[in-house]
Amino acid sequence: ANRIVLRFHSESNNILTQIIINGSSVFIGQTATQTQTNFNKIAIRWSLNNFSFWVNGVKYSESLSGGTFADNTLNNLILSASSNAFAGKIKSFQILKNALTNAEIINLTT
Repeated sequence: ANRIVLRFHSESNNILTQIIINGSSVFIGQTATQTQTNFNKIAIRWSLNNFSFWVNGVKYSESLSGGTFADNTLNNLILSASSNAFAGKIKSFQILKNALTNAEIINLTT
């Protein structure tokens, strides 16, 4: 019921993200065309009334309204679900306690 989904949509070559809280979608973001085989730097920011989705230093989606997760809600990383197995390489994965500023996200993902 509480999760962040990140996936590559092969028909449109878009990277998509969705934030679901208590079973309801509160944020959906997607990129313009991306190359699946590139190493993409992705950031997803969530906090009360502040959601955004960044890829390679570019903010593709933003919403300035919506609730957020209760403390200690996101405590598992699952790289596959049923037939939707993760196929890729991860150089680094981080979850930060505090939301970064736009400038910090640009610096991190550029």
